[in-house]
Amino acid sequence: MKFSQHVTRFGLLVLLSLAGPLGAATVTGTVVEHGSAAPLAGAAIEVVLSGKNRRIPRPTGTDGRFDFALRPLFSSEDLDTEILYLRFTKTGYSPHVVSRRTRTRGVFDISNIRIVMEPVRGDEPTPAAPANGVKRIFHAPYDLYAGSSGSRSVLDQLNERFPRHLRRGIVTHLQSLRLPADVTIDELPEDLRDQDSVAVRRFARRQDALAVIQGEAELIDEDGRQFVELASEYRIVPDLPDFKPGTLHVDDRIPPEEIRPSRLSKSLSKTWGGSTVFAMALREVHQAMQESDPAKRRERLELAERFLKAQQRELPRDDILKIQIEELADVIEQVKQP
Repeated sequence: MKFSQHVTRFGLLVLLSLAGPLGAATVTGTVVEHGSAAPLAGAAIEVVLSGKNRRIPRPTGTDGRFDFALRPLFSSEDLDTEILYLRFTKTGYSPHVVSRRTRTRGVFDISNIRIVMEPVRGDEPTPAAPANGVKRIFHAPYDLYAGSSGSRSVLDQLNERFPRHLRRGIVTHLQSLRLPADVTIDELPEDLRDQDSVAVRRFARRQDALAVIQGEAELIDEDGRQFVELASEYRIVPDLPDFKPGTLHVDDRIPPEEIRPSRLSKSLSKTWGGSTVFAMALREVHQAMQESDPAKRRERLELAERFLKAQQRELPRDDILKIQIEELADVIEQVKQP
């Protein structure tokens, strides 16, 4: 399944408000079920801005629609930021987290986004034992959209360079936190690239992978400048019976000059490094829960806590990953109980 089936084209995701900074702030869209595309009623919505989270009073309706304004929920000071996070949850479905970066600080007018929620499956395959303890992340070449052959060459460069600089960025981040950096970026098998997210997740779980990264890229012209717009999906593979982090969707805008090796890996370090640390911690908790030896169980839980504490110190106040880390830390405390 193409990534564009999971999220609306990013040209529709973030629209510039004509009201100026801190102008209209509305969010509308539809939540549907993966596979059947049937509208999902009763999906809860949480919004995070500037480190503050608010739950929308009304869940999605019978038609799966949601429509709310940010102004009553957040102050002007809260709205004075560039990143908005939306988290959708519903019993029986994996959570769905969306990150949206505005083009004008403080302006959030996000229309007609389509959220696809994946049912939780009870027949997940047992992960294979990792070879030499290496942690794997699978990556598929991005779907590319360009209007000319010249533009296409820029996007082709991105696809060619992305995997190795993705690994470099993640490894640099892990090393900066003094954490194990034995992570590989492996290409997702070609026969899985057009498969739906359920098939991709099952494959990744069998490989004991940390995550799967897929997405699309488009070269656009804006006010005489060119930008590569990336709509990326970071699907965390490990989960727990009562804790399923789901998928993080991130939009990035990269000038073509940023595709140069030294700049691309630095950008990717910040974007994906933290999510990788979180996935590593979640994997340790999952394995701890399978341990029958109390000493080994405690050792894995302490390692997971070490990962989370190291990452938490590096997070800005408006990052939703901070909230997810706090939630996983609470789970670890529960697992520790005899």
